Formats: sequence, structure tokens, C-alpha cells
Amino acid sequence: MTVRAALCDAFSLAVSRARIAARGVAFAATAPPTATMMTTTTTTTTTTTGGAAIAAAAAAATTTRDAPPPDASEPALRHASQSLRCGEFHAGRDFNRARWDPVASNCFLDDRAWRAVDALARACVRGVSSSGTEPTPATLGEALSMPDARVDNAFGAAALDGNNKHRPGRAAYKARVWYHGPSFAGFAWNAATDNAGTTTWTPGSWSVSRALTHAWAPLLDKETRPIASAGRTDRGVHAVASAVSFWTKRLDVDVADIERAVANSPPGRVGALRVTHVTIAPHSFHATFSATYRRYVYVVPKTQLFREARTPRASIDVDVANRVLQRLVDRGDVDMYAYARATPEGKSTHVRFVVARAFERTIDVRGDDAVEDQAEDAMSRANRRSRSAVTRERAIRAEDGDGAIASASASSPSTMDVIVIELVADRFLRKLVRCLVSTTMRESANFAGDDDVLLNIAATRDRRAVAPPAPPGGLFFAGVSYSDDFETTRGS
Repeated sequence: MTVRAALCDAFSLAVSRARIAARGVAFAATAPPTATMMTTTTTTTTTTTGGAAIAAAAAAATTTRDAPPPDASEPALRHASQSLRCGEFHAGRDFNRARWDPVASNCFLDDRAWRAVDALARACVRGVSSSGTEPTPATLGEALSMPDARVDNAFGAAALDGNNKHRPGRAAYKARVWYHGPSFAGFAWNAATDNAGTTTWTPGSWSVSRALTHAWAPLLDKETRPIASAGRTDRGVHAVASAVSFWTKRLDVDVADIERAVANSPPGRVGALRVTHVTIAPHSFHATFSATYRRYVYVVPKTQLFREARTPRASIDVDVANRVLQRLVDRGDVDMYAYARATPEGKSTHVRFVVARAFERTIDVRGDDAVEDQAEDAMSRANRRSRSAVTRERAIRAEDGDGAIASASASSPSTMDVIVIELVADRFLRKLVRCLVSTTMRESANFAGDDDVLLNIAATRDRRAVAPPAPPGGLFFAGVSYSDDFETTRGS
């Protein structure tokens, strides 16, 4: 290699290092072999090459090479969010104190015993709570071991008053619906799967809408009749006590037949879908637009599995999580744009929370062996970013010998401690709950000291400051209110 080529290489190396330094990235230089030979000849070759600037670049390269290595205690900066600055609000100081990048945030929640939560969801859908009773909206707290949970009647009386516009030749119905999230491709009709012409349901192949219309096809006048829902949940998200409304031109349909049709459908027979409380509704009732408050519950297994190489070792401080969530209620109206995803242009992003809290509970982790493998396969497909989650947990159960999950509490292998986040608000944006949960978990595991941290992140309106969405399998759509006054209608 000529001296001139060596100097050009040095110049390129110096420019690259300058750019990295400008982004605040620590870089320990390791010079190529030619650079060592080059530095000994810089003085004698400057005149012959006529490149004073090139010589200066070579000197800068030598200085960088002699610099001390970066502090090993500092986290590796792999993503822009780790050094994000939103005015005077800085990552590593005011939020995300541990400087977790998106992969670390994902692993922190993904790498847990999610099978236990999935078993809880399947038990609720089948109609059996941890105490063996029917987990209606009023007793859903009991199903999640939350005696003090509060939720409205899914069909408040206020929604049935007012304009009951008569539409001759139509019969309208409302119902309560329960489903196991990973068994479906979300609630809303999915053109990619539902229009594919498949006539046989398999876990994850149809939307909930397709499954319901297929089950009701012999009863209704049109299989593609639209079904309104209180919550259009994403793929993998469960529903316990959601609400749907629909209508038909057939006037001879019995409500018992509507429930029975779903129970006898393929997803109904395996306990993935259930419909209850079917009643005739006024034509003015709409499960989506008549709703005034919605309730979501997120269940996080406390114990980490540490099966992923980059899973951070950290404990979630539930008291901190509860305090920072409560500040959302105290503030009242909050712009939650930063926590949402794929928000349509012009849509309001303001949300009013009436309940936002976190607490610890214990759940039953015993599943139903008859449907366990099918449900786990569906859960694996739903959690695409952690494909090996189910395989890891199967291995853990094999090591236990008796089939119990290794992370179950020592006092009782059939139970597991979890963290529960309950949110009730007048509206929810796409992926808002999952992003809010993941960010709350991140901040409460590495608390920066300010209870307003979630509000401050919201104020930035910068989605880079928010952790990636939490896994869908921990989220439950757990109730809806159709009353104008949530405070006066909710039970205890």
C-alpha cells in the first residue's frame, strides 16, 4: 500500500470517528496495521503528498487511538432512544434511567412465564374463575384474584333509554362475548384471512368477527352482517365481558339459539369463544359508539425466566408503578399521543383516565390438558417477537417433573405471583395500553425519582421515549360502561 493510500485511509477513519463522537457514542479505536506504519512517516510525506489536511487527519487518528477506553459501567448505546433528549428531559437521567434499548425492553417483559396468564385467560373464557364460579363482569376481580376490582355492568340502563327508533323488519341484539386472544386474528374482520375462502377454523386463522358470523350464519339472514364491538382488540389480546351488538332481518330468532350456536362452533367447543347474556336491544344501541368507558386489565408474571441473552435483571417496584399511574388520573385530560401507534391524521389523542393503578396478586396456573397444546401453539403464533417462549416454558415444565411452571411460588406450585395493571378511561388509542404498561414497567424497574415520569413522557409527544408495546397475551379487555357517569354506576 502506498503512503498516499495509507493517509487516505487515516483520513476516512478520522472522519468516521468524528461522526460517531458527535452522536455521543463511545468508540474504542483499534487502528489497522497500515495506520501504525503511516504515523511514523507523516512528517516526511507531508510535503511530497501536498496534503496538510491529510496529515492533520492522521494526527487526529493517533490521538483517538491513544484515548482511554470508555467506562465499562455505561450501557452500550445501540439505539437513538438511549441518548434521547426532549428539551430538558433526558434519557438516562429523567426517564429510562438504565438506558434500555428496545430489545432490552422487549426481553424484560417477553422473558416471563406467560403460559400461566394464558391459562387464566382460557379459564375465564370457558366460564370458570379461580374460585370455580362464573367470572361475570362484577366478579372478574375474583377471577384475577382482585377482590377490590370495580367494573360497570356491561349493559348500563342509560344506553337503553332515549331514542329507540323503530326500524320495521329488523331485530337488534346485544351480547356479552369472551374469547382467547391467540386463537383469533384480532376482533375486527381481517381481509387477509377472513376473505381467503377458508371454511374451517384453526387457532389464529379467523378474526372473532368471522367466527361469530360463521356460527350465526344459519340463524341470521346474511353471514357477512357487520358486528359492532365495544373493543376492537389486536391479535393475541383476550376479552372477558366485552360487548357486541348486531341485527338481522329474521324476526323468529330465539336468544338461546344465538348462545347455543357459538357454543357448538369449532372455537366454542374448545373453549376459545363464548357468548352470554344475549338480549333484544333497541335499534339505537351500538356496542362501539354507545360506550362511555372501557376497562382493560394487564397481568404481568413477576418471575423472570432469563432464557434470553439480553434480558435485564431488574425487579419491578409495584408501589412506584401505582404512584406514576395514579398521576394520570390526577391530571384528568392527558394527551397520550406518545403512547399510541398508527394514529389516524386528525384524530384526537386526549384520554381521560378514571382508574389507573398497579398491585400484586396471585393467580392459579393450572391449565386444561385437553386444549393446552392447541392453545400454546396459538399463543406462540401470536407472540411473533418471542417465537421460542412456549418451547422454553415446556422445557421448564419438563425439568419440574410434575408439569408445574418453575416460576410458581414456592408455597404452592399451582399458583404464581403477578402484577396487575387496571385502566379505565373514556377512550383508548391503538396500542396505548400495551405501550403504557411496558413504559410503566421500565420506569418502575429503574425509577428516576419523579412520580410524573409518565406525564412528562406524554408531554414530549415523542414516541421514541416510550418502550415498545408489551406482549399482547397479558392484556384483557375486561369491561365496558354505557352510563354517562362512571363514578355513580360502578360497583365495588
